[in-house]
Amino acid sequence: MKKSMGIAECCQIMRDNNISVSEPIFTGMIQAGSFPAWAVPSIGTKSAAPLISRAGFMAWVKDFYKLEKVYTKEDPKE
Repeated sequence: MKKSMGIAECCQIMRDNNISVSEPIFTGMIQAGSFPAWAVPSIGTKSAAPLISRAGFMAWVKDFYKLEKVYTKEDPKE
């Protein structure tokens, strides 16, 4: 499994877990430095290209939303 991920994948995982999110809003939050534990905002690029830790993001989603399990396309809801 890849160790990093993109904004679109983060948003899809959140939607797969019934968490409403839009890519532009989430991108702005990442670029503003709202998640220093798992995302590093991009600097000097024409479009946002932050570094996002897959393990950090998954742990944050599970903890922040108090989920028992985080569903993904590889491990979807039944």
